[in-house]
Amino acid sequence: VLQCARRVLAMRTGVPASMIRLGRLGAFARKKIVADISELDKKYDNSFYFFRGSLKSTVDDLVLRVQELKPDALYVDGAYMLRVRSAAGKARWERIAEAAETLKMIASDFNIPVIATYQFNRKGPGSLAHIGGADVISQLASIVISIETEGESTDTGLISWPARQYKIFELLKGREGERGKIRVCFDMQRMRLEQDSVITELD
Repeated sequence: VLQCARRVLAMRTGVPASMIRLGRLGAFARKKIVADISELDKKYDNSFYFFRGSLKSTVDDLVLRVQELKPDALYVDGAYMLRVRSAAGKARWERIAEAAETLKMIASDFNIPVIATYQFNRKGPGSLAHIGGADVISQLASIVISIETEGESTDTGLISWPARQYKIFELLKGREGERGKIRVCFDMQRMRLEQDSVITELD
């Protein structure tokens, strides 16, 4: 949770995430961060929340949070790890499928966008069929975007994490059948994400 909060502050203020993490802030950087936090409080009326998940977290917990807080959007990192109480004793793909169906229900019933992340299987990104866990994920999702680290080795699982790297964003599924691919620069030091180039125009 703290890591996510630091990264959001770094992205919004331009202050390097490493400086925030280590507490090495000059007067200007500290003033900028305090002002940004105050702005977030005013803009979102104290309703910008981070919640720490665990291996015991369930979609039922999410439903209760959404009912309580009434957010404008819900972001779930690692949605394949969510559990469903009614899925005890079922196969892993069945649990993932039921959790995905509940996320779809949240989006529909509460009329909010739900953005969830899933991993690809060993065949790697680039195909809906390669989403790990359950086929129902690609069927339920309105939009599916594949994110692949440029130069990543999917065969060995070896990934280098330099401060500056490039990722390929590919639209695998759109509401109207759109497809497209862009290259994005991730500057992890300054926490800046910028489009580098268009590989395939939106079709």
